[in-house]
Amino acid sequence: MNKKLIAYLGIALSLGLHSCNSEENSIDDFELNYQITEVKAKENIPVGCILYNPYSDLSDAGRWERLEEEYDAAVGHIGPNMVPAAGAYRFMQNTSDEEILNQHALQIGRIVDEMKKADIDFLITPATRESAKLYPENINPEDSIFLNVISGRRRDLAWKNDGGMKFAIQINMQNFAAGAGFDQSSSSIERRPDQIYTCTDENGDTQTVAMSQWDRFMSYASNLARYMNEPTYYRTSDGRPVVYLREPDKFFVENVKLFYDDLRKAMQDVCGANPYIICSLKNWDIVPRYQYAVLNGMPDAICPRNMADLRASMDRYYMWEILHNENFKKNEEYMADNFPGMDFIPSVSPGYSEYVMNINYRYPSMNPNVADIRTRCWIAKMHLPKNPMVIIDCFNDWGHGCFIESSDPTVGKGVGDEFLKVIRSEFKVN
Repeated sequence: MNKKLIAYLGIALSLGLHSCNSEENSIDDFELNYQITEVKAKENIPVGCILYNPYSDLSDAGRWERLEEEYDAAVGHIGPNMVPAAGAYRFMQNTSDEEILNQHALQIGRIVDEMKKADIDFLITPATRESAKLYPENINPEDSIFLNVISGRRRDLAWKNDGGMKFAIQINMQNFAAGAGFDQSSSSIERRPDQIYTCTDENGDTQTVAMSQWDRFMSYASNLARYMNEPTYYRTSDGRPVVYLREPDKFFVENVKLFYDDLRKAMQDVCGANPYIICSLKNWDIVPRYQYAVLNGMPDAICPRNMADLRASMDRYYMWEILHNENFKKNEEYMADNFPGMDFIPSVSPGYSEYVMNINYRYPSMNPNVADIRTRCWIAKMHLPKNPMVIIDCFNDWGHGCFIESSDPTVGKGVGDEFLKVIRSEFKVN
């Protein structure tokens, strides 16, 4: 008897749906006893892919060793047994050294070429962070360099974006909230003290400027919106620039509707178009939990983060595909009933493991493989919104075993670019 059937029987028994004394009841009648089957794309589906900055993970000798070691659960080796074909690379660094910048630009170009193999429509940037300086210096310098390269503004380096890959900005909402002291529900952005800046005026005199945390964030958003004017920026079919907000549930606002209205206005005043705001949903969460912190602000879409992360739900391991699909189904239904103007965008999770990063054995590892990624694509295609879109989460989080990037085929279970080919074959028809 296989493990899935055992899980089905156990759940059925606990719910009283299976009776040893009745011939009428059967495991075949249990509502969760079904298989995920192939779903073909009828037309090309827009696909975005989140990019991660893996440098600190890849440069750690212990983590690299756990990435490539031969899989042997008996001795505690439960990593993916793969390494990136590109080796231990870096593409983000705050530096003015032209030689280093050229190396990073070439790495960004390589990543873009990899994404093109998967026919990905737009790259979602690593989560950008704010810098506690006055506009226009209020984007983290490292993020600013990356944005200048991927947008095509920097055209003097060894690689430049000629428009062959669109991009969308991801904003790290929790990072800003934590820095300003309102990432916990005990406070809010409205209740935090003003940000005090010290600057030098044109006469060389030192001046101080006070700005509310609300206005500080809007100044930051306005600066990011300047990149939305670039022809390389990804827009929906009706011309709206896509923005992805990471961990908006950690960004506590009392008047959430006014906040999202002001955010839209701050960006639209700069880029001339109403942004299409996607808010990330913590893996396995149910949408109603986000009503007061996010949904009442009326973003345009909700998208789950990595569904292969089972840290809070080990019991889901044996029925992962079914429960993944059921989670999407219930969240999709809730959105349709309560927020019909808001999209539920499905995500595809290549895998997840705590072992490589933290040598953590408490949670099941779900290492990427071709068959599982393909099945997760089928689940995503079962839940496409009216304006179809899918988000891959993510391209290269090697430290957490979550990647579609090419792996070295000569190392362990390495498959080369097979994961990329799966994404292309599942979401494109030509």
